[in-house]
Amino acid sequence: MVALSNELYRYRTVSPVGWVKITACAGSTSPVYGTMGQENGQSNCPGARRDASIVYDPTTNALYLSGGFGLDSAGIVGTLNDVWRFSLSNVAWAWISGSKFVGADDVSVNKGMADTNNVPGCRRNHGSFVSGQYLYIYGGQRVTAGGSKS
Repeated sequence: MVALSNELYRYRTVSPVGWVKITACAGSTSPVYGTMGQENGQSNCPGARRDASIVYDPTTNALYLSGGFGLDSAGIVGTLNDVWRFSLSNVAWAWISGSKFVGADDVSVNKGMADTNNVPGCRRNHGSFVSGQYLYIYGGQRVTAGGSKS
């Protein structure tokens, strides 16, 4: 049996070495989106997933998790386009972009310009990195509600 997970662990590389479970989202694999852009203590939590991308941004001292294959807010399993920020300082998640539901397609209201209404479509097995004040997402397998777009 294979189960999806939304646990986040940290490994201490100097003495005393060892693993610490940072978040397990109250033991649930379901997401809790809360209000977009706002941390809510330990309440907000991305749903369990695989094939997502996670990167570290030293400017914000945060991890950024994007997409993957997992649970949406309705409990449906599929490809996601949500983006989450995990504040290492506050030890808290915030949903910052994307849909609460699987299968979301690209939305480009202002192509070539930063706009909160522009959102990449759902994807998994994609690459991402942070440079300066930007999070980049590249490629991956895209599966929308209408079928594969890989």
